[in-house]
Amino acid sequence: MKRRQFLSATAALSAFVLASHKALGQEGLTRGAIVIGVDMVGGLPKLTATDSAKAVATWLGSENFEVKLLADDAGKVTLQGVFDAVADFVNRGNMDMLVIYFAGHGFMSGDNEWWMLSGAPVNPNEAISLLESAVLAKDCGIPNVIFISDACRSSPDSLNAGRVRGGFIFPNNGPSTSIADIDKFMATRAGGSAFELPVADSVRQGYQGIFTACFLEAFQRPETDMVHTLPGVGVVVPNRALKNYLKREVSRRVQQQSITLRQLPDVEVTSNDDVYIGKAHVVTQQTSFDIKVVPLNSVVDLALENIGAKFNNDALSSSNLSANVSKTDVSNYSVTTGFDATKDLILSSVAPLSFESQTGFSIMGAVAAEAFALGGSKATITRGGSGNQSALVRIDLAPGSPGETVVIRFADGSGTVVAAIKGFVGNIVVSEVGVSNVSYIPSSNSSRWSEYASEGKRLNELHAVVASAASLGAFRIEGDRATRAIKGRKMGDDIRVLKSVDPTLGVYAAYAYWDADLIEDVRSVSQFMSGDLELRLFDVEMLAWKGRMAGKVVPFCPLLTQGWEFLRVLGLSSPQLDNLKSHLKPSLWTTLDTAGMDQLMVSAQNIP
Repeated sequence: MKRRQFLSATAALSAFVLASHKALGQEGLTRGAIVIGVDMVGGLPKLTATDSAKAVATWLGSENFEVKLLADDAGKVTLQGVFDAVADFVNRGNMDMLVIYFAGHGFMSGDNEWWMLSGAPVNPNEAISLLESAVLAKDCGIPNVIFISDACRSSPDSLNAGRVRGGFIFPNNGPSTSIADIDKFMATRAGGSAFELPVADSVRQGYQGIFTACFLEAFQRPETDMVHTLPGVGVVVPNRALKNYLKREVSRRVQQQSITLRQLPDVEVTSNDDVYIGKAHVVTQQTSFDIKVVPLNSVVDLALENIGAKFNNDALSSSNLSANVSKTDVSNYSVTTGFDATKDLILSSVAPLSFESQTGFSIMGAVAAEAFALGGSKATITRGGSGNQSALVRIDLAPGSPGETVVIRFADGSGTVVAAIKGFVGNIVVSEVGVSNVSYIPSSNSSRWSEYASEGKRLNELHAVVASAASLGAFRIEGDRATRAIKGRKMGDDIRVLKSVDPTLGVYAAYAYWDADLIEDVRSVSQFMSGDLELRLFDVEMLAWKGRMAGKVVPFCPLLTQGWEFLRVLGLSSPQLDNLKSHLKPSLWTTLDTAGMDQLMVSAQNIP
């Protein structure tokens, strides 16, 4: 069946479902939905996204949602129009659930997905920032907010989207007394920019629309292990039950249509097990397919298990891993995704080093052409580093300084901004797209070395696993709120060394805690690190205190590329940072292109 025929049949079936479901009733829930479909974006191939949007709108209406359909076959879809529709639901103050669905052209910037509206990319404001909108959604007062994205994901350069900044669709009403649970269903996962296709290839392969078809099918013909009976409601398909089904079904369908699958769906559910969007129509027995779908979180859990980490996401358990997938399959997938190669590269770069100053950097994979430190500190490049090092950069901190911002430019003209931390050597790994990891290890001639020495092997392995997972967008704390709290404590045990918090792991953990709504854990990392290091790392402080910086903060910008997407929504943007953001390379750690480094070098004297 062709996609348009399938969606038309889906709409007809939804009308039937409407009649049968009204008898069960959902009077106890007040639920709204904004459904967006954009076929035409300036100068780009036309999509059939409105077909998907209309099918979803019909289905949600049958589930007693109040639906606002914004499709461009009825007029241009604007950021203001979407914002007004969302704000109307938010400001009522009585909503139990809000669903936001999008079908159209999209792209990634860091870990943020952008949805392009009718006026984009000519009007750089006419796009929706999913990450920033989700940040504001947490404080919207609605208990459950669900984002569903069937964006036809393309590389930003092919969309002429490099300067698209877009905006938010949730009102900035300030902190709420309770944090909303945010569930995300995305056609393709965040991270891994190498997977992005030029827009012409994305449209030609026809992947967009399959995700929506699979999503709707999950409610019309769910399998026995996907359903749950709620008293007074009936048989429903909980959000959490959709994860494995969507990954397997989408993979199966793209193979049937001979589409080159570049990415699997990304499902992140933080709500409780009984939270659902729709009821089950016809429950079927689980279908047996030869296809094997190995979740990325199982790759991460296997690596964590192998090094004896306490934290994991139970991804290797029989309830979360398909029956036809073994640990051998997980291990093989770890190789094909590049996870193992990234991990091995990071491990090979880590070596205990010392500088007479006890502070500096070792660089692998690039040659340092220039380096300078702010705040009266001094950076000196030492050519011909030993072993795998391309260069060493010694840092002489200003008297009494616990650390400072350091800018390092590589021989190809690109460069990075890092934090020099007193008594630590940062091992910098540079790949073809930029800095893939920075691991902070105590200088072997510092007072810190002895306390780290006994844990060195474990920490090096943990650095490599976490960085590799983060580069694939797979370092998360999953589960409902209570489960995430338990897992968060285990992660806390892993990132600590005696009474200290490992600087590298502290940064990664801060993002994982933030994403899991464990704000007190982010603040605990901040307090541990600031007390021990006598300085504050930008990323940790930004997330811990939502932009309210205090004390000595280094560097002057986020260490991780994903952190740049938080600057605006957390009130930390500035003209200088906004300009530099346009020059970020698609790397895990902040890396600026040649033009960005030129700009930074000129303005360095004005950086506090």
